[in-house]
Parts: sequence; C-alpha cells; structure tokens
Amino acid sequence: MIKLLNKLLRNVYVQGSFFLTVSSLLINFINYLFHFLAARILKPAGYGNLAAFYSYAIICSVPILVFTVIIVQRIGSHVKNSRQYTRTIVIRFLLILKKILPILFLLFLLTPLLSSYTNLPVEITYLIFPSILLSSVLGFYLAVFQGLKIFLLFSILSLILALSKLLSIFLPLFYLGQLFHVLLFQTTGIAFVLLISAFYTNKFLKLTDTELSKSSRTNLDKIIFNRQFFITLMSMMAIVIISNYDIIYVKRNFEANVAGFYSAWSIFGKITYYLVGPVLQVVLVFFSNRSQSKSQEKVLYFSGALIVLVGIFTYFSYKFIGERFVLILFGNQYQSIYAYLGYASLYGITYSCLNLMNTYFLAKNSLSALILPVALPAYLFLITQVKDSLQNIMHLNIYFSASVFLLYTCSHIYSRIKTNNGR
Repeated sequence: MIKLLNKLLRNVYVQGSFFLTVSSLLINFINYLFHFLAARILKPAGYGNLAAFYSYAIICSVPILVFTVIIVQRIGSHVKNSRQYTRTIVIRFLLILKKILPILFLLFLLTPLLSSYTNLPVEITYLIFPSILLSSVLGFYLAVFQGLKIFLLFSILSLILALSKLLSIFLPLFYLGQLFHVLLFQTTGIAFVLLISAFYTNKFLKLTDTELSKSSRTNLDKIIFNRQFFITLMSMMAIVIISNYDIIYVKRNFEANVAGFYSAWSIFGKITYYLVGPVLQVVLVFFSNRSQSKSQEKVLYFSGALIVLVGIFTYFSYKFIGERFVLILFGNQYQSIYAYLGYASLYGITYSCLNLMNTYFLAKNSLSALILPVALPAYLFLITQVKDSLQNIMHLNIYFSASVFLLYTCSHIYSRIKTNNGR
C-alpha cells in the first residue's frame, strides 16, 4: 500500500493534478470574487457590458485556442523528445506571429466599426483586439508549459493573472476609473505575465536570437492542413460559441439590466464546470498520451462521476441557501436570479459533461468530436425563437447540452462495442 502511494505521488499527472487543483480552486475563487464585486460595483448594465466584452474576446480567440490545444496534444504525445519538439513548435509560432502582425494592425484599424455591431461603448471596443492578441500569445506559452507537464509554473502564472484581474475592479471602487480602466488594467496584467512566460520559455528551451530571427519556411501545412487541426478547429469553435453566444445574444436583444442578470445566472450555472476545471486540464494531456491508454477509460468514468457529484452538491446548495448566496455575493439588485438557480445547477452538470466528452474525443483525434459542431446550427436557430424569454434560453441551454452529451455517450458506447467485437 505504501509503495503504491509513493508511486502515485511520484506520478507527474498526480503531481500536476495537485498543483492545478490547488491553483484552480484559488483562481476560481478569485474569479468569482471579481465577478461578484464587478456585479455590485458596475451595476447590471455595466456588468452586462463586461460579460459581453469577455464573450466577444473569447470567440475571436478561437483560432489560436485551437492551436494551443493541438500544442498540448502533440507535446503530450512526444514522451521521449518533448523538449526538442517543443523548441521547433515555439520557433515556428514566433515566426508566424512576426509575419501576421501587419495584418493584425489593419484589423485594429477597423475597431470603430465594432461598436454598432457589439452594442458596446466605443472606448471599450478599442481594447478588444489588444486583449485578444496578448491573450492568444500568452495562451500559447501556457499551452507549452502544460504540454511539457510544467504544471507548477503553469499554475503560478495563471494565479498571477487572476490576481491582476481582481485588482482591476478596485479602480472604480476607489473612484480611479470606470469599466474602460478596469479592462485596460487587465490587458496590462496579461502583457506582464506574457513577458514572464516568454523569458522562461527562452531560457528553458535555450532559444537563440539567430533562431528567432530566421525567415525560413515554417512548414505551416504540417501543422494546419491536416485532420487534427480541422477536428480541433471545428470542435473548439463550437465549444466557445455554445459557451458565450447566449450572453452575446441577450446583450444584443434585451435591455442592459436584463443582460446583467443573465450574465450573473450564467456564472452560477458554470460553477460546476469551474470546480472540475483542473480535472479537464489534466485529462487533455492524459488522454493524448498513448502510453496511458489502459487507464484512460477509468479516468473518463471517474471524471464523469465527479462532475455529477459536484453538480448534485451545487443543486442542493442553491436550493437551501441560494437566496443568501445571491444577496451576499451580488446584492439586492440581482435577487430575481434566485428563482432560476435550479436551472443553473442542471446546466452546470450538462455543460460540464459535454466539455468532458468533447475533451476526450479531441485528445483521441476522433471524428466524434465533430458531434457538437454538427449540432450547433440547431442551437443557433432555436435561440432566435425565444426572443422574449430568458427562462426559455435557460431551458434551451440545458436541453441542448444534455442532448449533445447523450450523442457523445452513444458514440463512445458504439466505439467500445466495435472495438470489443474486433478483438
């Protein structure tokens, strides 16, 4: 028993799970504290603008998000020469970034056109492109750390980022600025963490200025134009849209205060997902590792059971003390949310299970990861049919997430039966 325990403690995935669990609990607490303070300080209208800004930024970051997921998958699958392989990936990425910077600058010049489309204040839209660019590059470096299983550094940098985000909300609290200054402070924090990440990566991989200044061909076709990129692009785009489009839709079609209420409900709904977030971060690397194939089924079932248990806990917590939660955390202006907390807990379970199965199939580079993208048009159509009812949008989120999860499960069962019959 002692030998087994020692073996588990030396396992890089167990260590990574510990670091990510501790840091994620702290980060999620900090993020929730930020949102609670933001909802109180900025009021429903301002909080609705904040949530919409985040949603637009996340959706626009899908291409680089896909690239980072592939980075984790590929580095995680190269067990023997992962550092040398990572050096090649980092050099390629930096050369690509250098080439596309002029294009990104031209896109920034289109910023004035965004205000009328997004229904956001003009000054806030000027921060969308800088925030997306810095977050995307930082996301790449964090993916490198995750793929190399440097979970401690990944956790520390993520924690620093969360703390800078929390500090930003104190600006309007002490009358030092409004929402624009909050987002500007956050963008500066992202740039700071990015500099630390780049410095450490260059030292760890021993990159030279000569390598980083080369203009040779980067063989982009090997990274982008393949089955893995297509599956990951479609799947991650669908995940990001399903996670954020409802907030954007409510912001564009409902009053500002209503958008703030719905954004707060969405926070309660995704608590289950945030609590099991560390598990999903680790399992992406774990499921990508071919040497761990025998244990992957058990980990998948355990992760699913954990999500259900956490979801049940949040359901009863909302039922018995949910009203106090809303009052203490958001204030009197958000009391109407309490009536919908039951829906929030159900959405949390179905949404988290959907993400787990999607992560599993992505790591396996399976065509089953395209189930959500194929089903997404139905969601986008149905949400336009519930213009006057937030409750119907909540119901749609629950039913759609549950339906897609069921399809994922059926695909997994079919795959297992097919594998067993082939033996």
